[in-house]
Amino acid sequence: MSWVPTDKEIADVLAADAGHRYEYFVHRVCETRAVWALYQDGWASVTEDAGEPMIPFWPHAAFAAAFARGAWAGFEPRKIDLADFLETWIPGMRKQGVQPAVFPAPSSTSAVVSVEDLDRVLRHELDHVYGITEP
Repeated sequence: MSWVPTDKEIADVLAADAGHRYEYFVHRVCETRAVWALYQDGWASVTEDAGEPMIPFWPHAAFAAAFARGAWAGFEPRKIDLADFLETWIPGMRKQGVQPAVFPAPSSTSAVVSVEDLDRVLRHELDHVYGITEP
């Protein structure tokens, strides 16, 4: 499905709390079968206060682009196929000890969830909403 959020939708979702953005992320990622991250000679990442590395992810390029400022100016949104995300990225993040930072907004924090929880929630949504058991 080709989906492009409206300017109002972008503003409304970016103004929402991290929990709402997380739910929105799960729904839209499963609907479009795509995850977005920022890339420039490597994937954008942050380090949590406890020193744990995290990679931020968004449900559409427009949301990722809104975050590509400051230290991430010059980074560009790059699409990750959902099947690749579930089959390659999730196991890779688990192995490397990297956590997903789901849908940060320019003026708000992300929803920080475990790799296992994100994997479980995405697969549950795919199965129960879209009837897909394998990505």
